[in-house]
Amino acid sequence: MEEKKFRNKVGWFQFLCCAMVIWSHAGNAELFLGKAGKNHWLSRLEYVHFPAVMGVSIPCFFMISGYLFFRFFTFDQLTEKWKRRVQTLLIPYLCWNLLYYVGYLAGSRIPAVADIVNRPDLQFSLKEMLEALFFYDYNPVFWFMYQLILLVALAVMYVNREQLSSTSGENMTASGAQNAGDSQAVYPVPEGTGETDTAEADGRIGNDLKAFLKDNTFFDQEVNPVLEAAKDNSNRLSLVATSIEKDLRIQIVDNEGTPVTGESFYVRLDGMGDYKDLDQDGVIYIGDLDSGDYYVELLPIEGYKVPVSETKVHVKDKVEYLAIDDISLLIKTEDEVDAAAEDSAVAGALADADKTEIQKLQTTSGNAKVGIDVSKWNDTIDWDKVKNAGVQFAIVRAGYRGSVTGSLVEDPQFIANMKGATAAGIPVGVYFFTQATDEKEAVEEASAVLELIRDFQLTYPVFIDTEGAGGNGRADGLDAETRTLICEAFCRTIENAGYKAGVYASRNWYNNNLQTARLENYHIWLAEYRSVPLYQGYYKTWQYTSKGKVDGIEGRVDMNITYE
Repeated sequence: MEEKKFRNKVGWFQFLCCAMVIWSHAGNAELFLGKAGKNHWLSRLEYVHFPAVMGVSIPCFFMISGYLFFRFFTFDQLTEKWKRRVQTLLIPYLCWNLLYYVGYLAGSRIPAVADIVNRPDLQFSLKEMLEALFFYDYNPVFWFMYQLILLVALAVMYVNREQLSSTSGENMTASGAQNAGDSQAVYPVPEGTGETDTAEADGRIGNDLKAFLKDNTFFDQEVNPVLEAAKDNSNRLSLVATSIEKDLRIQIVDNEGTPVTGESFYVRLDGMGDYKDLDQDGVIYIGDLDSGDYYVELLPIEGYKVPVSETKVHVKDKVEYLAIDDISLLIKTEDEVDAAAEDSAVAGALADADKTEIQKLQTTSGNAKVGIDVSKWNDTIDWDKVKNAGVQFAIVRAGYRGSVTGSLVEDPQFIANMKGATAAGIPVGVYFFTQATDEKEAVEEASAVLELIRDFQLTYPVFIDTEGAGGNGRADGLDAETRTLICEAFCRTIENAGYKAGVYASRNWYNNNLQTARLENYHIWLAEYRSVPLYQGYYKTWQYTSKGKVDGIEGRVDMNITYE
C-alpha cells in the first residue's frame, strides 16, 4: 500500500487492533454456559484463536506507535516528542501504578475487601512503593506500557548518522534545505559518496529507511494541528473549504487563519484535476460540481509547508440558507480594495423625487417613528446630538459587495456608528448593499452581515439593499426573477439565524426589477422622495428624503419613517 494511503487509514488499523485486544480478553463463554461451556464451540473458538489474536494485536499497536512517533521526525524534534510522551505515557503510567499500590495498601486493612486483596502481610515501605511505581508490581496489565516507555526512551538510537551529523555541521547541508514544495525532495549525504537519497514525488517512501525518517511531509497525528501551527512560523498552510450549492470555495490560509495572497496556489480535487488560484487572492472557486464527498489536496509550493493529508469536504446538493462559518475570511476592509470603483451604489429613489420632497425631520404619532440611515458617506457622527434632535432609530450600513470584483467589504464607519448609536440609546438595524448575481452569493452576503453584527443587539431588521450601480455593476443586468431569488436567499439566511429580515429598494426598482409580491413576508423598506408615495404596494418603512438635516451630522442624511 502507498504510504500516503496507509497514513490516511491508520485510524482503521488502530480500530482493528482495539477489536482484537477486546476479543483476546473476552474469553468468558463459561460464565454464561456453565461448566458445559468448556466444550461448547464458542468457547473453543475463543481459546483456539486467542494466541493468534493476542500475538498480532499488541505488536501491531507497537508498530503503529513507532510509525506515528517517527512521522515528521528530525533529530531536533526528539526533545519535544519526549516531552509529549511524558504527558501521554509516563505520567499516566506512574499515576495508575501509585493508585494501585495505595489501593492494595488500603484494601488489605479494610475487613470487607481484605480477602479479595489477599495480601495480609502487605506493609508500606519506600522500596515496595518504588517497585510498584516503576515496575507495575500491582498493575500487571501495564507490562505493555513499560515496554513502550522503554522504546520511546531509546528512540534516539534509531536516528541515522546523517541526521546527527547534519545537526553538528559535519560535511552536511541542512536537512531542511529542500522545501516540502519541491517536486522531489533531495536529502543530504556525506561528501564523496556520489549518492543521493530521494523520496518519490508521488508520496511513496520506497525501501529507504533514511528517506522514511527524513521525510518532512509526515504529520504527527497526536499533535493538534491548530496549536502546532501557532508555534510554527507563518509558512504553514491549511485549507478551508465551503460549499453552498454544487460548488466548492477553497481558501488557503496561514497559521493565523489569514488568507494567503500573491501566490499561484494549485489544489487537486480527486477525480476532477488541478485548479489554480489565477488572481492570487488565496481563494479557488470551483462550480458545477455533483453533490457528494470530495478530497482536496493543496499541491506543494516553494516556501510553504502544505498539509500532507487530503481534506475531505462535502458538496451540498442545494442551498440551505444557513450562515457560512468561515465567511470572515472573505470580508475585506476598504484598504484592501479599490473603494472608489467598488462602492458605486446609485440612489434609484432620486428618479422619484419631485418638488414636494420633504427634507425635515418629521413628527410622528401612534406606532410610527422617525429615523435615519447612515454609512461612511456621513463621516463621523455625534450620536448624542442625533438622539437629542429627535431621531428614534437608525439603520446602519454594515457593508457592501464590490460592483467590480464582487469583494465583500465592511463599511469603514460601521463599528463606530453601531457603538455610537447604541451608546446614545438609539435602536438600530443594518443594511447591506448587494451585488450578488445568484443565490449562493446572496447567502455569502447574509453570512457576512451576520458575522459583522454578532456583537451587537438589533431592534430593527437586517435589510438587503438592492439597487443599481450606474449600469456597469456586476449585478446591473439581472432579470427580476433572479433579483427576487437573491433577496429571498438573503432574507431566509438572516431569518434562519434568528433576526428579522427586510428588503430596501426604490419605487421604480420594486415595480420594474423585483417580483415584489414574493417579498411581502419580509419588511419592505421603500425609497421614494416626495411628500406622498405613489407606490401602490405594501411597505413598513419609508425613506422620504436623501437631503435631510439632523444636528450631529455634517451634510445631508437619509430620513425615514417606520410604521412598526
